[in-house]
Amino acid sequence: MSLLNFLVDIEGFLSPEEEEFIYSKIKSLPDNAVIFEIGAYKGRSTVIMGYACIDTKRKIYSVNARNDLVDVWKQNINRHKISEFVNPLVGTSDEILERWLETEGENTMDFALIDGSRGYPDILKDFEAAYPLVKEGGYIAFHNIEERQNAGFVWYEVAAKTLGNHELCKNLASGQKFVKGFCKRAHGKNLTKDMLLKITHNAGFFSCCTIRLQEIVKFFNENKTLPSSVDSTHQFEFYKAKTEDNLMPVFFNAEAEQMDLACSWPVNLQMDCMLIQFDNYKKIDFENLKGFIHKYFMPSMEVLKYTYEYTKKYSLDYKNLCSVFYRGNDKAIEMDLPSYDSFIEKAKEVKANNPDIKFLVQTDEVEFSSEFIKAFPDSIFFKELPMISKQQTSILFTLPREERAVFGAKFYSAVLSLSQCSHVITHSGNCGLWLTLYRGHANNLHQIHNGIWM
Repeated sequence: MSLLNFLVDIEGFLSPEEEEFIYSKIKSLPDNAVIFEIGAYKGRSTVIMGYACIDTKRKIYSVNARNDLVDVWKQNINRHKISEFVNPLVGTSDEILERWLETEGENTMDFALIDGSRGYPDILKDFEAAYPLVKEGGYIAFHNIEERQNAGFVWYEVAAKTLGNHELCKNLASGQKFVKGFCKRAHGKNLTKDMLLKITHNAGFFSCCTIRLQEIVKFFNENKTLPSSVDSTHQFEFYKAKTEDNLMPVFFNAEAEQMDLACSWPVNLQMDCMLIQFDNYKKIDFENLKGFIHKYFMPSMEVLKYTYEYTKKYSLDYKNLCSVFYRGNDKAIEMDLPSYDSFIEKAKEVKANNPDIKFLVQTDEVEFSSEFIKAFPDSIFFKELPMISKQQTSILFTLPREERAVFGAKFYSAVLSLSQCSHVITHSGNCGLWLTLYRGHANNLHQIHNGIWM
């Protein structure tokens, strides 16, 4: 059908392709599907979904916070004769979603369209509130994902890592809530101590992450199931103000660990703690590891807030950025660090092939920063993160204990920003490994180890 023939009288913001996508998605839902729309404006998207409900028992619950548009919205619904499929809800999305949870409960929606407020905090809040209300196997869609500082940030940095079966259409993105049963956690009345996994390794931030990932994958490969619980409360000791502090909720999203994940058994992962960080990252089994990364290493809201602030403060246009990561100082104890010139020459090569590219640089060495900026004066550095002159120590140990957790969160968020760039220049090590793991692929990855670009 040509939707435009029906909708010429209603103003809206969806492109024709996006309208067809929404219409087809609603048509594909069960006949008794519950559809929830946040942000109705004058009702164009509401009417599109309404036409997809004809001859079914589907029901649309449409939220409109614009009191000045409520009458026009309802008139459009009535004029197109779809009122039997639409329940108009006037008010703010947070109020209505909270009321829905109280009256209808979790796992009661088949599809949710988030297209209300254009502000990042509101969009994130809508997703967090809607997610538990959507059924397993149901869908959540976002409009305006090209706004990377707002809806796009929530989609790419939160929703896309929580949802599967992604579909993109112009400025619209949709994902499916995982169905339980892909790979369940160990559970039941006869739960034994063997189903609990306790990890106590301590070192740098991403060294802790690497050992944690290895231990979880090792458990999965040996038991063909996930642990019922992963206790990492004794990790990240170097970042704690007090020994008894638990930094896991500071760095990671605990709720993500409740997700089931899809993966094949066994998972291919190098289990030697030294070899994995110095291996060729192009060999990584990204497809099977991404579920583990999303489940056990989803950044906390605080960390994502820092990443969002970096994106906004520095106007980061990731598709035209190349990240440059140089971890110096005490890293020289573990490995032969590449020369500054090798990084600069590789950056020149990337620039020659991509004239519009700029460089987003993270380093802990003042000397590297100085040399790189001489070659590329318009490079971007995270001013929130300190650097020190070349020496055999880590920045972390120059900071007071009470400042280390915040430093860890800001450093972690900087690596997340680096992972979004279209190109990456890095040397081997746990930091480079996790930059690549969060990236989820090895496209345009330039990794140097022992003086050789892989």
